[in-house]
Amino acid sequence: MHMFHVLKNKKTVPTDDIREWGRMLENIDNRCVALTNISDSVTVSTLFLEMTMSDNCMFETMILRDGKSEIFARNKTWHDAELAHTAAINEALETMEATNAIPKRTKR
Repeated sequence: MHMFHVLKNKKTVPTDDIREWGRMLENIDNRCVALTNISDSVTVSTLFLEMTMSDNCMFETMILRDGKSEIFARNKTWHDAELAHTAAINEALETMEATNAIPKRTKR
């Protein structure tokens, strides 16, 4: 069983080479799927986790509100992580609209 995972062309690749894994971790941009600042107090972040979470999930999307974080989704692929990121943005915006933190969007 491989101890580490790295990203290559947006695909997770198992490796036993700790140096390769360490080089990938040196820069957060190497692990960032997307980062969206919705407001001064709300951010959506989706990252490659570099280690397997439950059900072999390697990506995590979080919504950070007022300094508190909540896990929105964990995914197995970069593509699914991008979809989760978009869904988290929409959920955060809906919550902000419901609490009157921002004006309601008009649907087209």
